[in-house]
Amino acid sequence: MISLSKGSSKVRFSVKKVTHGQKSRVKINSRTGKITLKKRIRKCTIYVKATSKANKNRKARTKIIKIVVK
Repeated sequence: MISLSKGSSKVRFSVKKVTHGQKSRVKINSRTGKITLKKRIRKCTIYVKATSKANKNRKARTKIIKIVVK
């Protein structure tokens, strides 16, 4: 699991970029971060954006995770 900061608000995930035109074959659950790849996906790189909103104790944070499909 990605740790942005302890005590932060809930983390949300989204697909930022997928190379080689494979974006239609990638699906992500925005709450859990679980990535589903459809059949016949080719070699590509998936960039997932994890964001956490600010609250009274923490600043907002964003991290980019790189995943390589071989």
